[in-house]
Amino acid sequence: MKNQDNNYEILIGYAKSMLGYSFEELKRKYIRYPIHLTVYVENNKIEKGIEIRFDNQQGTISCGFDQCDRCNIAYLFFDTQIEKNDFIEYLKKSYNFDFSKNRWLLDNLYLKVRDVKDFFCFSVFQSYRTD
Repeated sequence: MKNQDNNYEILIGYAKSMLGYSFEELKRKYIRYPIHLTVYVENNKIEKGIEIRFDNQQGTISCGFDQCDRCNIAYLFFDTQIEKNDFIEYLKKSYNFDFSKNRWLLDNLYLKVRDVKDFFCFSVFQSYRTD
């Protein structure tokens, strides 16, 4: 495997390892990395977010949390369009793609391209999710 493929696998591993952890647990787990923390409060509803930067892999992972304060989805962002395209090529050769659900199968997880306005990212989530 070439070095960039290893970087992609490392990023996927980080994303997998974040699922199921709480906001506080992830803060402690990744304290040695650049971290952006957000807490948004409106009408007694609290939304938390963590973005963790992985310089060696040229990517960032952002975590979404459920009502129990557990990470239920991890979003992968790359620095350049070239990196995004290369990552898709890596996924195509390394994992099975479910055409009916438009996502890759990674063991018991899924990875899906998310297109949001002017950018896209990749989401990693448990297989029990419906999207």
